[in-house]
Amino acid sequence: MTVVVEDVLADVEDDLAHGDHASARRRLREALVTRPHRLDLRLHLAAVYRSLGDLPQAGRWGFFDEWTPEEEVQAFRTACGDDAALMLEALAWGEDDEGEDDDEAQITATAWERIAELRRAMAADLKTEGGHHRHRPGVPPPVPYPFTPPGGITRPTDAPQKKARPQEQFGLLLIFFGLFVVLAIIAAIAVTVVWLVGRFIQDAYL
Repeated sequence: MTVVVEDVLADVEDDLAHGDHASARRRLREALVTRPHRLDLRLHLAAVYRSLGDLPQAGRWGFFDEWTPEEEVQAFRTACGDDAALMLEALAWGEDDEGEDDDEAQITATAWERIAELRRAMAADLKTEGGHHRHRPGVPPPVPYPFTPPGGITRPTDAPQKKARPQEQFGLLLIFFGLFVVLAIIAAIAVTVVWLVGRFIQDAYL
């Protein structure tokens, strides 16, 4: 099934409006599986991580954009141990001909340059190491993939408060209304029983 980018972005905006960053990340990651060359999806995902203070992930998904802050790009490189092969794996670019035909218009000169740079670096590493990839000495090893910021989130953020959506609010109103109706029926039955008992006593003893 073809992913409609506009629909995904609209759903992401709705998720973020309700503080649901997890759903926004999931939608964007799922869309990028079949449309890995859509830079607009990548930049939206980078923005979500940026809002959470996760610089390595922001740099990961904004890596192909020339306007991505250098501190984020560097955080991504550090998280991968500055290893071209690991960076290519994390970027999930795939093959150049993957995705929809109209996605090619999304690929900027900067994106082509950076993907080519990583491929050249990986090829050079493999050639130097005799075709076997291994971590370079003197470079800090990468954190487990998928990585988290080395040292945690760069700035403290309060957990976003998820707001109730209109459908959820309507469902809650129906539940409260149903409870009110049930209590009203129970109260009416109790009053009726008391009245009937009173009449019975009155007729029997008076």
